[in-house]
Amino acid sequence: MKRIPKKIKTTVTQAKTLAHEIAPRLQGGAVLALIGNLGAGKTTFTQALAQALGIAHSVSSPTFVLQQTYPIPNTQIHL
Repeated sequence: MKRIPKKIKTTVTQAKTLAHEIAPRLQGGAVLALIGNLGAGKTTFTQALAQALGIAHSVSSPTFVLQQTYPIPNTQIHL
């Protein structure tokens, strides 16, 4: 059994909550700015958000990226 630290569970829950809130308004896409120190959980958050939005592409770290585009197949949330 794999144990997931509480901080990661909280980050994933927050990403899923955001996905649920923004999905109905994503017809033209969205721009999100993530701010945080190295190791703050930006990649975990981004990967969980992408998964909740149904993005099948591999999601890389948002740090040091000027722009990254991920097509959203539909607005159905995967909770």
